[in-house]
Amino acid sequence: MKEKELKDILRREFNFEENWKPLFAMLFSKVQYFSNPSNPFSESAKVVSGKQTGVVKLDDGKQLAIFEVEVDDSIRIDKNRQGLREIAIKHIDQNITHGAFVFFSSKYQKDYRFSFIARWSELDLETGEFKKGRNQA
Repeated sequence: MKEKELKDILRREFNFEENWKPLFAMLFSKVQYFSNPSNPFSESAKVVSGKQTGVVKLDDGKQLAIFEVEVDDSIRIDKNRQGLREIAIKHIDQNITHGAFVFFSSKYQKDYRFSFIARWSELDLETGEFKKGRNQA
């Protein structure tokens, strides 16, 4: 895929099936899509609907969830990066789901947000301290 083609996909209205699913197939060798996606989102004041569309399985054994989240129209997608991140990060358990590709959209807003969200924890062998980390999506 050429840069121009990728930019064209990014400029289109959000449609996972038409635009992003083929792109994921090009980028990742192990993508599994669910025939009956689950809805793990319960933030009724912010989320109209949400679903886990599938998972990306990485070569190191980790998995990244693929979420599609329709937010309430009161949530400004173009201005609320941190608030949107907080909706999705609680669904990363570090045991089964190590990160997520999340698509936030609204029926009444032209913009959508594509985010990669991850968090991790590790033990510092020198100090014995437990450290937590997260990306700043």
